[in-house]
Amino acid sequence: MCRRYLSWQINKKCHPAESNCGHTDFQSVDKTAVDSQQLTNPRYTDLLQNFLQDCRFRGLSERTIEDYEYYLNRIFKRFTSDFGKNDLKAFVLSEVQRGLSPATANHYIRGVKAFFSYLVEEGLIDTNPFLKLSLVKEPQVHKPVLTPTQVGRLLAIIPEEGYFNVRDKTMIAILWDTAIRAKELFGLTLSGVDIANNTLKVNGKGNKDRVVPFGRKTKKLIIKYLKIRRDNGSPLLFCTDSGQRINHHNFQRTLYKFGKKVGLHVHPHLIRHSAATFLAKAEMPATHLQLLLGHSSLAVTQRYINQIVNQEGLQISHRRLSPGDRI
Repeated sequence: MCRRYLSWQINKKCHPAESNCGHTDFQSVDKTAVDSQQLTNPRYTDLLQNFLQDCRFRGLSERTIEDYEYYLNRIFKRFTSDFGKNDLKAFVLSEVQRGLSPATANHYIRGVKAFFSYLVEEGLIDTNPFLKLSLVKEPQVHKPVLTPTQVGRLLAIIPEEGYFNVRDKTMIAILWDTAIRAKELFGLTLSGVDIANNTLKVNGKGNKDRVVPFGRKTKKLIIKYLKIRRDNGSPLLFCTDSGQRINHHNFQRTLYKFGKKVGLHVHPHLIRHSAATFLAKAEMPATHLQLLLGHSSLAVTQRYINQIVNQEGLQISHRRLSPGDRI
């Protein structure tokens, strides 16, 4: 292996963009590395950017590319010189012991494996030392869901005034009311908002468009937001001050901050999953739920519904037949 490609220098200065109302603005990853130091070694900077460009060329999703950049930046902040498989394993294990979920910790391993595979393909190193590194075992757990009351508490904790507060509240309300993906939320456009018909045009997986409805409470929030939205020339409904696309990780941190204030651990997919679960329990027709969620086939939606129904059915059956209650 060419060791010269495994050493990087780190500049200890970081420049998060702060808004005038206490929020950290959702800067795009290519402008500001979230919660990581900027790297000064030009060779490393070029390699990372070339790797990300290659990911785009291969058609990887922007969410995957954002994850690669975010977790690789954190890895290279931690290791300022050469590191190997055992070093990475020790780092990931320490993150898990600090409370990071195995699923999230595995993003580090996936990012490093992909990056070094790219270096091999480019002829910069001979072999990928991380290729056979196993992922952290992820326990099979029952996914939690938020109730409408809990989501109401989450929205209520966000102040009514202030541009960023109104924007954040509107984004969260749309996530809950429409059950769209976070990536789809960030891609919403001004031209795709139809206030008269209470609908949003959503660009989903496979670059497929669909139209989803929203309720009257969400409509009020959207109208309020549009009245104060800053005109920066961006076609996006929600964007940074400079008109850039909102970064997933920064939005997730904002959700976590608000959730913590009301005793909830919240992330974007949890809101989508909770909304879908609520609708499935309310017996929304599978075909309607498929259209709303943007699933590629009805079979995918049906499996989703079956998981929810089976869990609910198990609890109902056990309450009726509980052996413990027969003692």
